[in-house]
Amino acid sequence: MATKKTTKKNPDAPKSIAEFFDSLKSAPTNGERVVKLAKERDFLCDRIAEAEQEYKATPNAADKKTIAEQLEAMCNYKFHLNIRIKAALDE
Repeated sequence: MATKKTTKKNPDAPKSIAEFFDSLKSAPTNGERVVKLAKERDFLCDRIAEAEQEYKATPNAADKKTIAEQLEAMCNYKFHLNIRIKAALDE
């Protein structure tokens, strides 16, 4: 006996081709980009602070090395977020 497949419709899907093309045109404004990047940077700064506390509390050298590598990667990402925020503000 064949089973009937039920498909769920996506409520966020565009209802027409025109709405689809309009959704493609609506790129975020510079202000929206700055806010999104700043939120991401804020979250990252919190994670860096937590990792620094964990680094200080960890007695194991191997764990310290792993945490130091993670801190370096997060700091590099934060640096690049700063550059993207500045570029969006300059536009």
